[in-house]
Amino acid sequence: MSAFTSIRGVVRDIAGRWVQYFVKERFNNLENIAKVKCPTFIVHGLKDNFIPYKHSQELYSKKSLRKHIINNFLDSCKSLCELILPREMNHAEFDFYEDFTEPFMDFLRRGNYSLDLGDEAPIDFPLHLFGVPGKGSK
Repeated sequence: MSAFTSIRGVVRDIAGRWVQYFVKERFNNLENIAKVKCPTFIVHGLKDNFIPYKHSQELYSKKSLRKHIINNFLDSCKSLCELILPREMNHAEFDFYEDFTEPFMDFLRRGNYSLDLGDEAPIDFPLHLFGVPGKGSK
């Protein structure tokens, strides 16, 4: 949630172009996303006033391009990549069901992913997180 391309990118957007050069780059996610081979689900609110949603769009574009290139030429990475941009979500406030749970469950369904861990201990998600607020069990 609220992914960023790099620390310098965040500093540039908050403090200005020249200030970014005084910050050591420690998390260059734009470079690292090209190495990601697993399914990727990115959520970023359109009203985020701390980290602009363009950071998530850039990461998604880079990951999708890599997926396209690999699928067309090497056929080795068929992982799903999805970007969700909820209209009313900001950096700290969001509707857990509409902005995250529902889109994430759809993502899992589209990719035919299961939460079944076989013989492993199951992930114990509270059931109320998966219901429509005000319309189900608690």
